[in-house]
Amino acid sequence: IWRRTFSGMDRAIVHSSTFHMGALAMTAGLAVLEVLDEERLASNAERIGGRIAKGLRAMASRFEFIREIRQRGLMLAVEFKRPVSFGLRTGWDLVHAMDRNLFAQAVTMPLLADHRILCQVAGHDQDTVKFTPPLTVNDSDASWLLDAFERVMERLHRFPGPAFDVL
Repeated sequence: IWRRTFSGMDRAIVHSSTFHMGALAMTAGLAVLEVLDEERLASNAERIGGRIAKGLRAMASRFEFIREIRQRGLMLAVEFKRPVSFGLRTGWDLVHAMDRNLFAQAVTMPLLADHRILCQVAGHDQDTVKFTPPLTVNDSDASWLLDAFERVMERLHRFPGPAFDVL
């Protein structure tokens, strides 16, 4: 591939990379592809990601804050919304009045601090949290994530809840 891409001086800068024509990098890349195939990590990602999404969607009917669950393989997002009930809506409004970025942090912070689950806010001014677990995640890990997320949601649905702990 390297020889075809950089076949002459006129093609010397077609593409540049720190790792071009490095035997070690090429060997590592081939080893990664082999592990992906042998361990069926793509199908594992789809299966476990589907399991996590199904578990999160099952929680949506119980937790007013959950608007939508999105999933592609092991990339998952939980989008939150302003709840209907007076107490939770009041808490939502107070938190958002202080800073539109705080609510999602009230989800990510206890997930990390209490459950050692690393996730991220999807972006500035977004009430969305994203999960991107490793391709090697298993059923036990999925159960752990779902249990932890449920616990955080239960706490969030108790006014004032962890949203005010973040403040």
